[in-house]
Amino acid sequence: MVGIHILNPFLFVFTKVMPRIIGPYYRAFGVTGVLALPFITLTLEKVGYDTFLAARGRDLDAEREAAAEASGSKKIGAHGEFPSGGAALPSMSLIPVASEEKRLVITLLGDKPRREATIS
Repeated sequence: MVGIHILNPFLFVFTKVMPRIIGPYYRAFGVTGVLALPFITLTLEKVGYDTFLAARGRDLDAEREAAAEASGSKKIGAHGEFPSGGAALPSMSLIPVASEEKRLVITLLGDKPRREATIS
């Protein structure tokens, strides 16, 4: 049986790792908690994504409104419909959108360097 787990890591995770992860959660929260788990993880993913974009200085709400105006439709935004319809949800960011001077710059993701502040 060990040979099958070496050849198929997914089977190993499904039979050995997941019961250790889900078991305590099931004992603590029961069937209702297990059924709520996908909604909780999707919410946490949305919070993390929106917070990361806010740290990088991107405002999804403003982008969605600008794309809706450009397309002439109030319903379809910058990120389309399914499957990326999470942009239609309100922002769940834990921080406000960063300004140009304070935004997180990650050049690996294609972020442009900060623009120098002009003194007037």
